[in-house]
Amino acid sequence: MTHSRQWILQRVDADRFFFDGPNVSFVVTLEPNGKVPTPQAYQDQVVSYMKEQKIETKETKPIESNDLPSGSISHFQFEATIKERASLLDYWVRSVGSLGITVASNAASPAEEGVLADLESIVTSAAFFEPEPPDTTPSPAPNPPSTPAEK
Repeated sequence: MTHSRQWILQRVDADRFFFDGPNVSFVVTLEPNGKVPTPQAYQDQVVSYMKEQKIETKETKPIESNDLPSGSISHFQFEATIKERASLLDYWVRSVGSLGITVASNAASPAEEGVLADLESIVTSAAFFEPEPPDTTPSPAPNPPSTPAEK
């Protein structure tokens, strides 16, 4: 995954990476192998969360999916008011086979020029690697400590 220097990695919590940038923040979640949600399931999860949090939204972009040379990308968007701030909430599902990420962003609305294009570029650039099985070869026994030579 590539990103411009305007994004700062704020913290990592197990499978989530939290970034901040100019008037926008986003979270990248590494989804478990074989458990990447469908775009509709992710949107349903987001809508459910927003209802629980009493966030009033207006869908501005329905789910849009595209095939890429490697895998696929889906995107949807809402306008919302969060803590009295107009926000643009963007969501992506990026997958390659059984591997993938979900990304959620919260930008001040209207978003600065190029911010959403930068985010989409970040999501599109994500690369995935099949997990390798752990090495079960026993480690060689350590060498015994050497003794100082007598004088």
